[in-house]
Amino acid sequence: GDDPCLNGGLCIPFFSGGYQCKCPMRFAGEICKNSNSCEKNPCKNGGVCLPLNATDYRCDCMSTAFVGKNCEYADPCGMNPCLNGGICKSFGSGSYRCDCPSLFSGNQCQTIDVCINNPCLNGGVCNHSEDNGENFTCSCPDSFFGEHCEYQDFCGSNPCLNGGVCKNLVPGGFRCECSGSFSGKHCEKTNVCEPNPCFNGGSCFPTNSTDYECHCSGPFRGRNCEIQG
Repeated sequence: GDDPCLNGGLCIPFFSGGYQCKCPMRFAGEICKNSNSCEKNPCKNGGVCLPLNATDYRCDCMSTAFVGKNCEYADPCGMNPCLNGGICKSFGSGSYRCDCPSLFSGNQCQTIDVCINNPCLNGGVCNHSEDNGENFTCSCPDSFFGEHCEYQDFCGSNPCLNGGVCKNLVPGGFRCECSGSFSGKHCEKTNVCEPNPCFNGGSCFPTNSTDYECHCSGPFRGRNCEIQG
């Protein structure tokens, strides 16, 4: 009978009945009726158009120096911008990423990896900075601090008593800023002269951690300078 395949399509009959049309490049569909998606050759810069169906296609850009849906972007990996053995991975938008070997970092693997020899001390963990370059930060264990975790944190155990505030000292040690009437290395001593128990302008002098004496002025006397004359 009449060939059911249009536009030069080749009819391939099946033994069980029915047939299939093998369409020429420019046509698609069950009987090669439709112009295919590659008819107007949307692939640029020498890309080869491969029809996926009547409306969609794929451009093979492998033999060109271009990338993208239509081979429209110059391949940024064509000149291999990655240094020191880095492997260039291009994206369809014309951008790229360098996968760097372990010793290097940076957008183009141009920087020796600052974390490779771990500059962080005392168990600190080295973190690359956001610019992925020569800068880094150290995540320090609880008992250390400093740019390289080089200082011991003496305040972690809160050695200051009675509401005292601990301040770490560099390169080591700590200082307690005591509150109210407390004093001593750990704010363990009560200052018996706070508040001043001496009246009428008398000066208080502690004799030990629990007792004091008042040096009275003018005509005043008594333990607390409370007696006149």
